[in-house]
Amino acid sequence: MKFKILFCYFILIGCNNPVTIEEQKLDNVLFNLNLPQNDEGYYFLVLDRTKSQTIHTIYGEIYPPIQYKRFEWESNLTFEVGPYIANTTNIRSYTDKKGSFSNNLGPVLEMVGDTMKLKVEWDPLARLDDRYFYTPTESKTFYIILE
Repeated sequence: MKFKILFCYFILIGCNNPVTIEEQKLDNVLFNLNLPQNDEGYYFLVLDRTKSQTIHTIYGEIYPPIQYKRFEWESNLTFEVGPYIANTTNIRSYTDKKGSFSNNLGPVLEMVGDTMKLKVEWDPLARLDDRYFYTPTESKTFYIILE
């Protein structure tokens, strides 16, 4: 009997005491491509001639720091791996508890001379992103010349 009363008490308290989360806009989203850049804003990535694919990591951070903030990535370059088409970037990254995130690029040697258009999108509200109702409204595009 005591268990039933205690259970009902918790149900009523939980239903009558909603938690409100204030949404605020992220102050800063910083990207570090870790690549040289020219005066026109283009970045340069020298591909490793001893390997078929060059892996390069780019980094970023957000403030205020929020864990699990999602960033969506896309690239204009793809390549074939057997019967499959592979992208030259990870499609998604998430922040850690310090607000840091990273993304890997993987252009192949045949892309020497191409320019990668790397676009990243995110929701600028400082809240945990919903898995089903995520709508990015901010974006940034980088141009990386593959040498």
